[in-house]
Amino acid sequence: MNPLSRNPYRLLGVYANSPIRERVSHINRLNAFLQVGRAVSFPLDLTPFLGPLERTEASVAEAASQLALPQDQLRHAQCWFVKATPTDEIAFNHLCGGDPDKAISLWQRMNDPSSLQNRLVCALMRDDLASALAVAEGLYQSGDNAFARLILGDDGRMGDDDLGRQLLDTLCETLGEERVLASLTRVDWRQHVQQRRVGPLIAGLDAAWAAAKATRGGDPHGRLAAGRALALRTRILLPQLSLLPATDLKYQMMADKLAQEILQCGIDYYNAMDLTAETLGEALQLMRFAQSIAVGQLARERCKKNIDILERTREQLPPEPVAAEFPTTHQRGSSKRASRTVGVGPGVPPVWIRRRTAPPKDRSESIREVITYIFMGIVIVVLMVLGIVSGCS
Repeated sequence: MNPLSRNPYRLLGVYANSPIRERVSHINRLNAFLQVGRAVSFPLDLTPFLGPLERTEASVAEAASQLALPQDQLRHAQCWFVKATPTDEIAFNHLCGGDPDKAISLWQRMNDPSSLQNRLVCALMRDDLASALAVAEGLYQSGDNAFARLILGDDGRMGDDDLGRQLLDTLCETLGEERVLASLTRVDWRQHVQQRRVGPLIAGLDAAWAAAKATRGGDPHGRLAAGRALALRTRILLPQLSLLPATDLKYQMMADKLAQEILQCGIDYYNAMDLTAETLGEALQLMRFAQSIAVGQLARERCKKNIDILERTREQLPPEPVAAEFPTTHQRGSSKRASRTVGVGPGVPPVWIRRRTAPPKDRSESIREVITYIFMGIVIVVLMVLGIVSGCS
């Protein structure tokens, strides 16, 4: 949406620096005509360039309320025309008469605040954002608050730096951060737009990370669910931080922070569950995703070490038919839980390497062994008796 089309100054048909009495006069005129169903137009409607403008009693009241406070007047004025010099008077005759080129050529000869502001607005009217921002740099570099005083008189105390950032915020709201950023060359302005974009994203990722971390020490299935939820949120939000380069410290810290927690969810789930191909695969899925987003060397190495351990463990698992007949048990808290641990870094919980114990004997097999021992004992006794009898005879 063009930032000029719904500007309250345009709806009221006044310049941004028009006297308050003129603004009130236009409001009264609009309300009087609208109450009897008659349309009202003004030279500053500029419908050939900005499109049609529909006025209602509600929209007039809203426009008036949007200009009630000085800070709001200044914010909306940054995207509308001002008339302060004889050159402006002549230029607006050309602009309102349908010849913006002549108006712009007149303003280009001047370097005063009103000429710069009107050139900025004409560039926005033509959807030339790069030119508008280039003019804005010249307008807000004087350091004497000239534009703020042009709109609010002696009450205009807002500094040029704040005005520049405020204009960027307005343009981002109407045109989007990516488009504004693509048209910017000034370094501090680019940083402002980047921070505006990434701030909410970082807050959202922080909230998702905290939710996952809160499940530590809980049910292993809860840890698995938390890891998956964090991975899903990360998959959606992290790519949107593309405004920050991968070498940016904020990006690296956030990516590694998420990777470490997703990895830990996989470790906790693996350690608490019975060792099966299914649980091992679910843990590996989380660990591999963590590895894919990690940026820092420590985070990448920790992911790799844990993945290597689980890969080696999977290679040692029996084939599925054998595993189904002789399941490997892993009781949490048992003294037989592990034969050794593998460290994965200072302060990092290890992944346990579990010992596969011999499968328990079937009950029927045990009964058969007892019967065999009894039968062998009877045979031995009979043979001994027969030997004694033979000796006596």
